[in-house]
Amino acid sequence: ELPALVKRVALAAWPRDVVADLTGDDWLAFLDESYGGQEFATGPGRLLATVAYDPRGAETADLDPLVELVGRWMDEHRVRP
Repeated sequence: ELPALVKRVALAAWPRDVVADLTGDDWLAFLDESYGGQEFATGPGRLLATVAYDPRGAETADLDPLVELVGRWMDEHRVRP
């Protein structure tokens, strides 16, 4: 559910043609760029892409760092033209 929530928030903040087709490393890079961090591409945010395609991976993963990162992203992301 977390990957879908992040995508919905991004779709509400940016034009659909900017966000909708982003996946994998491109999606993680976009998330990093939108809030000025690197944790999606190189840190706990990598798990976001994993659980998006295989939710069973979330059953054994420590999701706390990812949830904290997503919370920071939601608070700090900035829409850039």
